[in-house]
Amino acid sequence: MDSDPIRGRRVESRGSVASQPAPRLAVRVLGELVLVVDGRPVTVTTGRLRVLLAVLAVAAGRAVSVDRLAGAIWDGDPPANIRRTVQTYVARLRGIVGTGAIGKTPGGYLLRVDPTDVDTRRFEDLLTLAARTPDPAARYELLTRALQLWRGTPFENVPSRLLAESEGARLHERYLTALERRVDLDLAAGRTDAVVAELSELAVRHPLRESLWARLLVAFDRAGRQAEALASYETIRARLADELGVAPGPELQQIFADLLAGHPIGQQKPAETAPEEPPRADAAQPVVPRQLPPPLDAFTGRRAELKELDSHGAGTRVPGATRVVLVHGPAGVGKTALAVGWAHQAADRFPDGQLYVNLRGFDPAGDAAVEPAAAVRTFLDALGVAPDAIPAEPAAQAALYRSRLADRRLLMVLDNARDATQVRPLLPSGSGCLVLVTSRDQMPGLIVSDGARPVAVDLFSDAEAWELLGRRLGADRVSREPGAVERIIRRCGQLPLALAVVAARAAIHPEFALATFAAELEAADGGLDAFTVTDAATDLRAVFSWSYRRLTPAAARLFRLLALQPGAEVTVPGAASLAGVPPRRARQLVAELTGAHLLTERVAGRYGLHDLLRRYATELSTVYDDEADRSSALRRVLDHYLHTGAAAALLLDPKRLPIALDRPAPEVSVEPLRDRAEATAWLAAERTTILRAAALAAENGLLVHAWQLVWVVAQFLFIHLYWADLIASQVIALDATSRLGDRAEQARAHRSLGSAYAEVDRYEEAYRSLESARRLYEEVGDADGQAIVCGILGSALAGQHRYGEATEQAWRGWQLARAAGDRRAEGNSLNEVGWYQAKLGNYAETLIQCRRALGILNEIGDERGAAWAWSSVGYAELRLHRRRPALYSYRKAIDLFERTGDRYSHARALRWLGDAHAELGDPDAARDARLAALRILDDLGHPDAVRLRAAIGRRGNASDAGR
Repeated sequence: MDSDPIRGRRVESRGSVASQPAPRLAVRVLGELVLVVDGRPVTVTTGRLRVLLAVLAVAAGRAVSVDRLAGAIWDGDPPANIRRTVQTYVARLRGIVGTGAIGKTPGGYLLRVDPTDVDTRRFEDLLTLAARTPDPAARYELLTRALQLWRGTPFENVPSRLLAESEGARLHERYLTALERRVDLDLAAGRTDAVVAELSELAVRHPLRESLWARLLVAFDRAGRQAEALASYETIRARLADELGVAPGPELQQIFADLLAGHPIGQQKPAETAPEEPPRADAAQPVVPRQLPPPLDAFTGRRAELKELDSHGAGTRVPGATRVVLVHGPAGVGKTALAVGWAHQAADRFPDGQLYVNLRGFDPAGDAAVEPAAAVRTFLDALGVAPDAIPAEPAAQAALYRSRLADRRLLMVLDNARDATQVRPLLPSGSGCLVLVTSRDQMPGLIVSDGARPVAVDLFSDAEAWELLGRRLGADRVSREPGAVERIIRRCGQLPLALAVVAARAAIHPEFALATFAAELEAADGGLDAFTVTDAATDLRAVFSWSYRRLTPAAARLFRLLALQPGAEVTVPGAASLAGVPPRRARQLVAELTGAHLLTERVAGRYGLHDLLRRYATELSTVYDDEADRSSALRRVLDHYLHTGAAAALLLDPKRLPIALDRPAPEVSVEPLRDRAEATAWLAAERTTILRAAALAAENGLLVHAWQLVWVVAQFLFIHLYWADLIASQVIALDATSRLGDRAEQARAHRSLGSAYAEVDRYEEAYRSLESARRLYEEVGDADGQAIVCGILGSALAGQHRYGEATEQAWRGWQLARAAGDRRAEGNSLNEVGWYQAKLGNYAETLIQCRRALGILNEIGDERGAAWAWSSVGYAELRLHRRRPALYSYRKAIDLFERTGDRYSHARALRWLGDAHAELGDPDAARDARLAALRILDDLGHPDAVRLRAAIGRRGNASDAGR
């Protein structure tokens, strides 16, 4: 496989290919992820590698399946070829922790780490020991040691929502339970003052956790501060009523009654909480789960559907067959309310309990659907299976789950399911269980193959709609305005969810006539009318307006201006730039919009606007914001991306010549980027937004912004092989610079476009663009630009195996660079000459020219150029049978690629390193290096992967993979 080392790409980290003994590892995730290798702290800069390490560490020596790893790394949305991609990430992590630290088993991958060196395992072991220790002083010490392991929120810098929501939430609950147990011991020992201060702070951080408030009331009472205890009870009572619509639980109510009566409450335990350990599977009394959410208080109608569910629920049981009932229908018809309401009515038919899970198959917030394996793991916990009795492999977990349910009479609700493939792994094997599935999908496969009984749920009848409004608003209020009620029902299209929203609004404002709400619905015509049910429209604009009208004027203005945001997400500095306010103020406004559910924090620090809300914001902005304000906001947000991006581009490649930017407006906020890693992460997150910003700038006549935004992202696109994006963006830049009449920037755009065309083998287009660039550079007298074009032309010619012509272009580029005094271009041109000579078989000449190149590139500190020169030297030395010097040269190149992050180049250097190992008689090391190269190429989707895979599989010539 022939490749040239001047057409480079970047990589995030380097994988190790040599066999090594397992190092001593320590991993901490109770806070930010911390890795210590052989006593030395090691930073894992890549987010997905941190996820991989965290999942392996939590398993602490147990194998974790590829599916589970992929689910955590990609938050339930893995790439098509997950095994190969996970292999790539494992190889990269091995390069950080040492090859021997990660093992491969039939069940997946495992981290060879002493469980006591993982803080989560140490934490849970201490809790288990505390639960078994009868002595209060010893138990207090164990609980204190366990709590001291916490440094913050678990997995704080590990970007995996699934990991945070499953393992992180479980650990946090155990932390709070342990904290409450320790507080109980403090209270028993009379350490009241310290406990009052601690519990007061905890109650603020966990405002709805009744068990903490109960202990706070007890602590106040013990300290003789009964008035504060009563005030605290009123605080939690009001909060529970306002936020959840519920009253305090029996423990809090009893404490309150005792306080009012003046009875001592110090002898009793403040509140019962979950034990430190889940009940063990072999306990004498089986665990009976009660997981159903509370039924809807105002549930109405659906008598026919309830009767149908009763029929299926009481139907004849076939031995060995699971009874499945599918409740299906459109969004908003009340499938969940029906299923949960019936499940509560039928609960006494199932003495072994009820299981419930929201599978999030059609989640309005855009959350990833719950994977069946994650649901199985949750159900095993609910069934009381001890953690140490749960196998690591999902298939084994599923088998254990089915065996636990085989002889039980249990009701299971699988809510909001995506499709039959999500449901089937959760079906138990016994006939004693009834599975109730809700979904928007009709799931014919589940009906045909699994015998599911369908129950269709449709729109409300008029009578049911009247009943719902009557239940929620009172029969008297509804009967007083029958005409308004009819209008509301008609405008809501008899959709239960739309009716419920209107009813909630009317319930909040009993002083308004129902005719007011009917008029609001009827007055809302326009772009959001596409959301219809049968023939009657459910106008979401009116629904949105109720949230919008509650905003402060500043937040309302920001909401409207978000219609101008180029991308799907915005950060606080981006929002600050749009609104022209300081970031601190923008953060407050974004928090207000998020609290009103007009923005969603999809990833930490990144906020998304739903498409429908964007349409609504566009309508509002067109009406309420004058054109000058909109134009200024657009320019500010474009400046935000331009100036942040320019800083990122120079951090990505410090040797790159900057462009001249106009100063941004004072109201523009620029993201603070400190190093190359942060710059790369920002460009990766904002890539599509910057491309859209460039197109938006061109559409609005901001032509300088258009080509400069393309410059900002061009190097990143090249490094990460986004060829289609690179070509499309350079077309925008070329059009903008042509309209401006800026010949120097036209040349740059032609040059970049020609380089991108060459990368995708569109050579004729590449030569035309490069010839245009050369001519324009000649016209403006730019020798540096001409030299760069010569280098790209040489690379394109070499791509067609025209090495003699490529050499001529490289020499011409060297002459131009030397005349212009451009040392970087001079060194790179010499490397190009040497490389093309190597491809012509003139290896001695290669060494002469590439060593000249190294002298220049090392002198000016160009690590990327030096890496390529070392690769060229290694290539020539290997073909001159100077094998050990070749190994040295390739390792030098790989070290430099690790620093600069050139991914494709990394793969080629690994491949050539494999060639050198093969010629030295080390086939295992050769294969490891080539496989590592192949994983990178597969991950990049590069065509070289096909040739390398064939060469690796070819027998008879161990070094053939390199040619």
